[in-house]
Amino acid sequence: MVKAIKLSGIVIVLTLLLITLTACNGTPTPASTHSFKPASVSLDVPLSAVLLHDIDLASDSDAITVHITGGTIALDNDGRSIGEIGIATTYSYPAPDDYRHILYAFDFSPAGATFSPGIQVTLKYDPAAIPSDIRESQLVIAFYDLVSGEWQYINGAVNLYSHTITFTANHFTTFTIQTPPVIPPAPEPIETWVIVVPVVAAVLIILCISLFLYSRYKKHSHQVSDEDLYPPEDEDEEF
Repeated sequence: MVKAIKLSGIVIVLTLLLITLTACNGTPTPASTHSFKPASVSLDVPLSAVLLHDIDLASDSDAITVHITGGTIALDNDGRSIGEIGIATTYSYPAPDDYRHILYAFDFSPAGATFSPGIQVTLKYDPAAIPSDIRESQLVIAFYDLVSGEWQYINGAVNLYSHTITFTANHFTTFTIQTPPVIPPAPEPIETWVIVVPVVAAVLIILCISLFLYSRYKKHSHQVSDEDLYPPEDEDEEF
């Protein structure tokens, strides 16, 4: 009987391992999270309240270019003329919306400055930074609205040859290059039979083995041999 209990315990352990492995194989691994660090770039330029002619600015390697048309009114947050503008990469920004990735982020200063009409900004990106399941043409520009507490998205013009995205900015804030939502695939449901069949089979195996060993035990404990009933007579001793 002790052997039957031990063997049943081993079968139960093996069954639980089988169920665990089966459940794990039915659940896909989550998609990986991408994190990218852009190269540091910056530029500064003095501006008056009203530009008399067009201005084109460019950082090293043309990573950032800015075009301001003549006649643009440029004011800071207090309504005064802007002395200079600055654009630099940053790693400080709110978390993106669900399933979106921020590839690059740029601080445009002075924060809150306004432009009428808006200025044209072109940002360069590394195509290797784009997740494999996203098309390059799907990249967007986004900035975080402090008033509403939400991300606002701008449809920039993506150039697939120069790997740049161009958009119009009518105010200064932190602008980011983001991907559209990258929704991970839903876990595949585990079929009921995958769990039920091994459990039922294990129960049947345990029951059969237990009955077999128990019957052997009962037969052995109640069987009385002829030798037990009729012990051999002592042979006559020879004198």
